[in-house]
Amino acid sequence: LYGVSFGLEKTFFDEQFLINISYDDAFFKYWNAHINYSNMNVNITSTWETRVIHFNLTYKFGNRYLKNRNQQKNSAEEELNRANQQK
Repeated sequence: LYGVSFGLEKTFFDEQFLINISYDDAFFKYWNAHINYSNMNVNITSTWETRVIHFNLTYKFGNRYLKNRNQQKNSAEEELNRANQQK
């Protein structure tokens, strides 16, 4: 068994808004079985609904021009850096 999926993605408004659409199992693969044993002849076809379309909208809130928390320094770190530089 296998499956093939496709998808597209597009950003708008300075990469704040994202649209994503994808399609799963484009070829709709299923399996067949044929059993011939003694006096029995059995044909089995297994199908299930695997074709699905996904549609996603994403909006990023917040000010992206602010510094990240890990980049911001606090006053204690600045004092330690100054003390280390004076040695």
